[in-house]
This record gives sequence, C-alpha cells and structure tokens, in this order.
Amino acid sequence: MLVIYAEKGDVANKIAAALGGFKLPSGTEITFKNLKAQEKAVKKFQRDQGYLDIFFHGVPCKVTWGYGHQYGLKDVFEYDPRLKPWRVRPVCYIPEQFELHPLTSSEANFKRLLDQQRRITAELFKKADRIINATDDDREGELIFAYIYEAVKCRVPYERVHFTDQTEAGIRHAFDSLIPSSKVRNIELAGRARSIYDWLIGTNLTTRMTLKFPGNDVLSIGRVQTPVLKMLADREEAILTFKSEPFWNLKATFTTGKSETYKATYKEEKMRDKAKADKILAEIKGEPGTVTSIVQKNVRKEVPLLYSQSALQIDANRLFGYSSKKTLEISQALYEGGYTTYPRTKSQFLTDEMEPVVVDTLTALSALPQLKSYLDSKPLKPGAKFFNSKKVESHFAIIPTTSVPSSLPPDQQNIYDLICFSLIRTIYPDAMLTKTVVETTVKLYDFTTIGTAIINAGWMAVAHKPKESLIPLLSKGNSVSGAYEVKEGKTEPPKRFDDASLIAAMKSAGKDLEDKELRKILADPKNEGIGTEATRSEIIETLLRRGYVERKGKCFHVTDKGLNLIHNIPVTDMLSPEFTAKMEQKLSSIADGTL
Repeated sequence: MLVIYAEKGDVANKIAAALGGFKLPSGTEITFKNLKAQEKAVKKFQRDQGYLDIFFHGVPCKVTWGYGHQYGLKDVFEYDPRLKPWRVRPVCYIPEQFELHPLTSSEANFKRLLDQQRRITAELFKKADRIINATDDDREGELIFAYIYEAVKCRVPYERVHFTDQTEAGIRHAFDSLIPSSKVRNIELAGRARSIYDWLIGTNLTTRMTLKFPGNDVLSIGRVQTPVLKMLADREEAILTFKSEPFWNLKATFTTGKSETYKATYKEEKMRDKAKADKILAEIKGEPGTVTSIVQKNVRKEVPLLYSQSALQIDANRLFGYSSKKTLEISQALYEGGYTTYPRTKSQFLTDEMEPVVVDTLTALSALPQLKSYLDSKPLKPGAKFFNSKKVESHFAIIPTTSVPSSLPPDQQNIYDLICFSLIRTIYPDAMLTKTVVETTVKLYDFTTIGTAIINAGWMAVAHKPKESLIPLLSKGNSVSGAYEVKEGKTEPPKRFDDASLIAAMKSAGKDLEDKELRKILADPKNEGIGTEATRSEIIETLLRRGYVERKGKCFHVTDKGLNLIHNIPVTDMLSPEFTAKMEQKLSSIADGTL
C-alpha cells in the first residue's frame, strides 16, 4: 500500500482529486473540477475518515494529512520530572538525546482532530510499503514529516514530491517527478538543527531571564525574535531621546513669461539661523530671477524583478497597509487555490527553461478584463534578465498560474493583481525618464528646482502611479518673476518601523558590518539576514503576542516590557546581526551538505 502524507487537509483533497479522484459515501465521484463545489461534503468526509482512497499508477493509495507540526521536542521536565520547577534547573540544560512528544491544543475539538490524525497516520505508516512526503518542500516541511516518521518509528522507504503550483496539471507533473528522500536529507537536517538550536536558546535563556527578573510574565527569549526586538528597541530609544530643533527654508515660486510656475528652494536648506533667512528674504523681495543653469540627464528605470515573499510583503504594506502576516496568508490562499505559485520563496527569478510557462500564463491572463488592455497586441516575449537558474534554489519567484480565478475576495484580488502586474511587466521595456535640475539666481542667491519627465513609460504603463514632479520648458537666460517666503520646520526623529520597513531591515540586517567575512556571508543570496521568507511575518506576530511590541496604526511601538528585556539581557552577542548571520550561514551550509 502507498501512503501520501500532506501538511493539511485542503492539500490532501486536491492531491487525491488530481491523481484520479475519489468517491464520497453518497456515491459522488470527486474530481479536480467539482472539488470546490463539493467542498463541504468533502471536508465532512475527511473529518470522519481521516484519509482518502485513490489509485496512483494503478496502486492502491491512501492520502492522509496533518495540521502543520504534529510533534515537537520534549520539555525539560519530560526528561527529568524533578526539573519541572524552573528554579531547580541547571543554568543550561542539554539532554543527552533529544526526544519528541505529540503537540496538543487547549481547544477540545481541534485536540480531538490532532489526536485522530496522529493515530491514523501512525497506523497507515506502519501498514505502508511506500510513502510519499507531500508537505511544503522547505526546511519546516521536511521537519514536520521527519518528526512524524521518527515518532511512529517508521522504516518504510519514502520519496518527496516537489510542487511549484497546486493546479491539477502542476500536481500531476509533481507526482510524475518524485525526488528520492536522500536528496532532501540535508534540508531535513538543517530543519532539525534549527529546531534543536531554538530549543536550547528559548528553553534555557527564557528560564534564566524569567527567574532573574520575576514578575507576572514569562520573559521569552528567541534566537530570531530577540535580535528583531533589539532593532525595534534601538529605533524606539532613538525616537524617545530625539530632541527636535527648528530650521528655516527659503522657498520661491517663479513665474515665466507664459504664466507657467515652478517652485524652488534656496541651496542652503535647513538654515538654523532665522535672522539669516530673514535677511536674505529682505534682499530679494520683489526681485526677478534668471535661469542660470539647466542640466538634463536621461535616466533608465529598469523593469522591477518578480516577487519574492519579502518583496511582495513590502509592496502590499506600502500600497494596501497589509501586515506581513496578512500578505503571507493571502498569498498562501492563492497558492492553495491554484492561482499562483509557491509563496514562501526568496528568489525573484525564474529558471532558464520557464519562458514557455510564462508565455502560456500571460496568454491565460489576457482573458481577465482588468489585465486585457496591458496584453493586447503585445508580443509575449519576457525579458531575458528574469530567467536565471543559478539564482533559484528550491523555489522560483511568485507568479500566476494558467488557472485564472473568476472572482476573488477583495484582499486576495489586490495581491493577485500585484503578482499578475509583476509578470506582465516582464514583456515591457525599461522606462525612460529625464531628470532636470534648474538653477535660478536672484541677485547672488541660487535656488534649485528638480523635476522629472517621462519620455517613454515602458513598464510604468502597467498599473504604476508615478510621482513625477513636472516643470515648464525653460531656457538658460530666461527671466522670471519671483515670490519668496521663509518657512519654518523642525528636525524629525527617525521614522518608526512599519511592516514594509521592518521586513526590509530584517532581510538586509548586518549587510553593513565591518567584518568582511560576515559581509560576504550575508551578500550570498542563500543567506537572508534575520529570519526567512517563510518566518519573518510570524516573528513579528510573536513579538506582538508576547507583549514586547504594539502595533499602532501601521507602525510598531516597543513596550516597557520589550525595552526592559533588551536592557537586561546579559548575552549581548545574541542581539547582534553577526549572531544571526553566523547561524543562518551554518543552517544554509547544513542544507547544502557542506556542514
């Protein structure tokens, strides 16, 4: 008997439907085409039976599933019951051998489902002649399967299926291209190393810090969450200690002989001496200006790369105000719906052989009314720069699939459109702009104007709202009339992090390090700063849940609890980007088999 194990039920029913279909107790045959319409009946059947019967290449097969992580590493007291009170534990506890326990839930119905699926999975694995691992094919997906396989003491050979999308064709292709388990063993080991290392940090330092600073709350420490909290705390303190100072700008509005206007700023911006600004204003009041210099430079604005998860989260936060968690959840839902490819990717490139896939996808997208105008009469020839197999590891950039939705909820539509626009732009040329710097002199005082004009919109014609500052056509020597004023401003503190800027900061953390070796590590595309594409949003949510950070509007504010933790943690090494960089580099080296 063959057993296929999926990470969750929704994926399992799609696999079963795509590989030949299955039958409900009512006699209804479920195929990929009617799966959505029969969703309610299918889910009830799944809850009742815990697996789906299909035939795969003529062999009887049972498709089963879990609910994410089914097993985790045991707590300290499970190795030694005498160590249940934290106060009696050694400063650092390391078991001789790490062991697993089943994970549970405080919600009764969910606990029942967890226990049922664990029991069914164990029974099926013991009866199986062959197993296919169909969890997400990343570090955590390998770990989820490995822990189940270990916990039920399974020795049956297994293979791994690698999805790029969850369309019917994509699922079938993946199951016709199975990967030997030996090929993913190193990724599993990296997952195990991550799990053990996080346990060592979290268990031991959380215990020590909570005992050292007793109060009502556990002081949770994490390998990744604590360095991120340090970034936020540093910014918080820079804001809290910032002392605003006044400055004055001298502004001009010039009018040409054709009654066209343009604005300019005196070249010495942010003058700290108001008397000086007032003196200049008095000298030039009512005086005309002369255009003394015009410098124009053509600027090429390249087509943006395709989306990784981080790049998508940054744009979704900037355009729609979505949190990083919300964007990840939406992109996961689109993937599970079969409309987009795997979302937890760090690559912004496609593999060298994917041009025909892109052409087929663009052809499919042209049927959608909101996209048709961007594709009509355009040659479907994507730029070569988007295809680079060397810059793709396990997953390529996020793109739409040929399965186009007839309708989507508004939030999903927003993210889907972003992903579609990013692919459509690959068939457009770079945008050409001209940047103009004009100097207008009034008496001996120079005022500067910077304007940009679009020569050729190129890719910017695809759902892009340029913020270009346009200026009238001017010539050197033109005389213009001027109106002048002194405007007061105040120096502003650093901006608070929002989801977009925090994701960007986590992704680039440590890349300005003085240590050349660490800079080299972080410059490697395989290494990702702090966290990964799959985990950054959850890291942020963990800080929020634990009361270290609050979200006010779009911005993050660090609480007193968060600041106190950062001030008091004695292991200062683990707060630095170097610490995280070294660990991520080691985990990557384990995954690629060099460590």
